Amino acid sequence: MLVDYLEEDFRFATKSQVAAYSADELQRKPHIHGYDLAQLLDQLDGRVFSSRVVGKRLSALIQAPGGTALCIAKHMIQPGGSIRSYFYPDLTFHLTSHFDNTLISQLQGMTGVSEVLYDLGRGEYPSKFSYGCVVLSDLGAGTVDYTSWPDVIAYDPGRSCKDKAGGGYFMNSSIWTNCGY
Repeated sequence: MLVDYLEEDFRFATKSQVAAYSADELQRKPHIHGYDLAQLLDQLDGRVFSSRVVGKRLSALIQAPGGTALCIAKHMIQPGGSIRSYFYPDLTFHLTSHFDNTLISQLQGMTGVSEVLYDLGRGEYPSKFSYGCVVLSDLGAGTVDYTSWPDVIAYDPGRSCKDKAGGGYFMNSSIWTNCGY
């Protein structure tokens, strides 16, 4: 197998490395440090496998800053030989910050990405759509009643979700979920 280039694996980024990213770097790199990013991706992988068992495509709304959205998209939609390539999820991205036209175009051109939303108000969420899973990686981007959705994965570094009924933190990370933790 010939590799043209090696891509950085953000699952190894430390908290201090992520904290030092510039605004420009956050358009290409996730704002979540390695351990929590790995747990978030594991939760998403589990949803993909579960949906395949019942013969459905995973439909997910992912609210994230630009670099995090790009990282999730690249992870979820890997061409050539990946189990995901046979059963692409249906992803809608709501970009909350750190994006440009190049990033939007890149996401829009990916197989499995049905829509990229980026001009919503800070407190507005695309609730008119129906999703099997909602990923909130930027809880500070607006107020949302995420307890109304049946399957939520939320990056919660401040652990403000801990009092929400029916959910918990996956593997002692900052990834809160109300389904399968």
